[in-house]
Amino acid sequence: MIQPLMSRAATFFRGLTPRERYAVCIGVAAVLLLFFWKGVAAPLSDKRETLVVQLASRQNDLKQMITLQQEHERMQQAAARAAAGQSGRGADFTLFSFLDRLAGRAGIKDHIAYMRPSVSGQNSELSVVEMKLEGVDLQGLVSYLHMIETADAMVFVTRLSIAAQEKGGGGGVEAVLRVETVTT
Repeated sequence: MIQPLMSRAATFFRGLTPRERYAVCIGVAAVLLLFFWKGVAAPLSDKRETLVVQLASRQNDLKQMITLQQEHERMQQAAARAAAGQSGRGADFTLFSFLDRLAGRAGIKDHIAYMRPSVSGQNSELSVVEMKLEGVDLQGLVSYLHMIETADAMVFVTRLSIAAQEKGGGGGVEAVLRVETVTT
C-alpha cells in the first residue's frame, strides 16, 4: 500500500523542474516542522510549564507544613509546661486558698475587703477569684502581684484596677483584681 504511493510520489517529483522541487521540499519541510511543533515540542513545553507551577505550589505547601509543624511543636511544649505547672500545685489546690496564703506571706491579708470565687467556661474549667484590697501600701501590693505571677501554679492576674484611697487618707491604695487559673 505504501510502495505504490511512494513510487507515484517519486515519479511526480522527477517530473518537476528544479525550482518546483525546491518549493515542494520547502513546503514538505514546513509541514513536517509544523507536525513536530504541534506533536512534540508544544506538548513538552506545556508539560514543563505545568511541572514548574506544580513544583512552586508544592514548595509553598512544604514551607507551610514546616511552619505548621513548628507551631505544633511550640504548642506541645506550652501544653507540657502548663501540665507540669498544674501537676506541681497538688490535688487539693484551690485558687481561693492559694491567694489567701500568698496574701499572708505578702503581709496584706488584713487589707482584703472581699474575695469572690467563681467558675466560668462550659465545663467550669476556669477558676476565678475577684478580690478587693483596701488601704494597702504600694510595696505590699507589688510584692503580692509578683508572688501571684511568678508562682509555678499557672495563676494569672487578668484584670487590675488601682486607685488612691479616698477614705481615711492613710496613703494606701485601693485595688480590685481578678485572678484566674485553669482547673483540671
